[in-house]
Amino acid sequence: IIQYFDGDSTSGNSSDVGDLTQSKSFGGGMSGITYSFHCGGLTSCFLPNQLINMSNGTYKKISDIELSDKVLVWDVGNKKVVKNIVNEIHTKLHDDVYELHLENGKILKPTGNHPFLTKNKDWTTIDGHNPNHAGGNGYLKVGDYVKDIKDGWVRINKIETMEGEYLTYNFIDM
Repeated sequence: IIQYFDGDSTSGNSSDVGDLTQSKSFGGGMSGITYSFHCGGLTSCFLPNQLINMSNGTYKKISDIELSDKVLVWDVGNKKVVKNIVNEIHTKLHDDVYELHLENGKILKPTGNHPFLTKNKDWTTIDGHNPNHAGGNGYLKVGDYVKDIKDGWVRINKIETMEGEYLTYNFIDM
């Protein structure tokens, strides 16, 4: 999942399932794939052209997202997609960026420590960060299935290292 929400940490009205835009604090961060994968914390990020699921059904490049935009996120506690507001955006240079090629044709470009919800291993990262920013551990590998908020479980066909240093984007305080 690129965007996720840990439903247990909200200070908002948790009965407002389906639209968490009135809540103010989300300690779990965000994850979700367009592309839906984890996007919270200060160090797990995506490249500027990564598409993000907007709450109105459209997609936007992560670099075009603005504060107060509403995005779709995965609510970990309730295991469903919900709406949430972007409260803070962080950018950082990274030299540990990868391409994940998925069986549905999508190509994601996350940092090595970006957590992905996998079918049989919970939250994992390419670099095996332990514990990772979503509280899991383990390595994300070719053949694993990751959760896409639009397509369900999608197989990883290839993981490639991208050489160089890249500006990355991340959402904070979801």
